[in-house]
Order: sequence, then structure tokens, then C-alpha cells
Amino acid sequence: MPRIIKLIDGGDLLPPESKLGRQYVTIIEAGGAHAQVFYPLIEFLELKTLVIADLDAVKLVESKWRKCPCVEGERTSNSALKTWFNDKEISIEALIAKETADKTKRFCRIAYQIPEEGSTHCARSYEDALVLANLSDFGIPNDADAAKRAWEVAQDFRKSEEAIKYAIREQSWNVPKYIEEGLAWLAKPPPTIFSEGEMA
Repeated sequence: MPRIIKLIDGGDLLPPESKLGRQYVTIIEAGGAHAQVFYPLIEFLELKTLVIADLDAVKLVESKWRKCPCVEGERTSNSALKTWFNDKEISIEALIAKETADKTKRFCRIAYQIPEEGSTHCARSYEDALVLANLSDFGIPNDADAAKRAWEVAQDFRKSEEAIKYAIREQSWNVPKYIEEGLAWLAKPPPTIFSEGEMA
């Protein structure tokens, strides 16, 4: 995430006064199965918070929910997303169709995989989102099978090796769109919330 923030700050997405490197940003890894536990605390403290989650697409195979590429996914297995949208059976299609307003609640926003600009392909996790955002680096053509190929490539990722590669060795790469949009929201000043009796 620090490397991603540097890439975002180094581009034209944010004005100089809003660069994330100039702000105090704390990064906490909560895990997809537990992020929703923090929602009430974040709401109470009114801390501007970006929750980054995975779509975690699954499909029913022989009466068990199995992970799969998003194009085959029936719903999400991610508890943070289910809790955010108050829907235990929310479909992948419904999640992808959500607008920014649906992903924002006062001081908090959730971000998860969405298609890259000019593409209909959607990733299941950070790993295949990274591949889809950088298809040419992985030798994958931008065709009808790109999402499936990206998912297959991501299955072979060794997380620690890939993290080191993209955090240190690789100097220039595209940040997946969902993270870029989320960090752009985080960089803006927090909304002003007035208590009862106060006026704007």
C-alpha cells in the first residue's frame, strides 16, 4: 500500500495539496472476514476510513460454494461486503453495478474490484486485479478471455514474492482502478457533519 500511495501521488490524479504522502494515513490489515467488526467503531469515532475488500466471487458446485472468476460468480463470500450492503446473498452483478454513493456512508467508503477503464472484465481479488490493470506486462491479450487468464495467472502468485516485486523492484505499473478511486476519495477533505442545532 505505501508503494501504491507513492504511485498515486506521483500521477496527475490528485492536486499537490491533497497528496496522500502529505497526510497522516494509517494502514491496518483487518482481513476480509473481520473488517465489518470495525464499522461501528469507525462510525462512532467519525474517522475518515477507506475499507478495501475483495469481491471474492463464488459459485455453487455440488452444494458447496467454491471460488471462481467473477464472470462465473453468483455471489460474494466476503463478509465485509455482505455487511456493508446488508445482504447475505448479494450477487457479483449487483456489486459491480453499485455507484460511488452506494459505497459511501458519511466518513467511510468501501472499495472492491470493478472493471478497468474501457473494459468489461472484473477481477475477483487484488492479485487478478493487478494482472487486469497491467495485461501487457503479463503477456495477456485484451480479449474475451482476459479475465479468466488473469485469474489463472493470479492462482500462481506467491504473495510475498509478488508484494516485493511490485513494492520495490517494479518502478512503473498501473494501480487497479478500484484502489485508485478509493484513494482519491480518501485524499479529499472529510465531509462536514453538523450536529443538531448547528447550521452550515
